[in-house]
Amino acid sequence: MESGEIDVDGRKVGYAFSRVLLKDVFVPDSTEDLVFQGIKSSAVKGEKHLLAAIRGSTKAFERDQNVSESRGLEFLVWLAGNPQISKAIAEVGVAKDDNDAVLVAFGQGNAEKFLKNKLERFAGKEIQLKQFSEDEKLEAVEKTAFTALEA
Repeated sequence: MESGEIDVDGRKVGYAFSRVLLKDVFVPDSTEDLVFQGIKSSAVKGEKHLLAAIRGSTKAFERDQNVSESRGLEFLVWLAGNPQISKAIAEVGVAKDDNDAVLVAFGQGNAEKFLKNKLERFAGKEIQLKQFSEDEKLEAVEKTAFTALEA
């Protein structure tokens, strides 16, 4: 599990993520302060990609520029770099038959503790993030950054 904090417009946003083999069908969740979302592991091109999507989706909600009613779905939109919700879900969301996923928690509460609790239910085994070339990582972060322009 990786965890930390990022600055979003002067406010600290906690995050935690882990690539896992799922032992149960994934169900997204959120509280008033935290988002819990799952992503196909093949869609995550590194930590910077995840953090760019967390930052972008958080800013979108703070600035009332979100395309989704849900912070979890907005995160998928930003991660996919596609403002069309259904296409973003198809591209990066966890399908019922997927068992290799990255689970992410982020927001104003204790994201690491929140994710640990969720891992007990959903995760069979934690594994390393997939490795991608620097070009693939950069392309994913750039695509995420342009999401706001396409919305």
